[in-house]
Amino acid sequence: MFDHECAFLIANDRADLARKIEWTSQEHGDGAGYDIRSYAPDGRERLIEVKATRGGPTTDFFLTRTEREVSLERPDAWRLYRLHDLPKTPGLFQLKPPLEVAVNLSAETWRARF
Repeated sequence: MFDHECAFLIANDRADLARKIEWTSQEHGDGAGYDIRSYAPDGRERLIEVKATRGGPTTDFFLTRTEREVSLERPDAWRLYRLHDLPKTPGLFQLKPPLEVAVNLSAETWRARF
């Protein structure tokens, strides 16, 4: 998706912004609430969380608490890029907050503390 974002910005005459894209999860590790910091052609920041599955477009996927929190705190910037049917015939669509409009969210794990 990093290369996709770069190509998108270059195709929109924004090579300057393409050079600023950050693969956050690779450079700083998971935990930021998104994988890629990119930009729209008009310069607005985009925070992209990528979710990929081998199954079809309606296959369940997991969202972390931090990812959900960032989606709520930055709904204007945060996007979920949903890759599906990997690796055979990949498809892609985007979800934007509020996520509950498109998907049902349910807690699947619990933290146990002492």
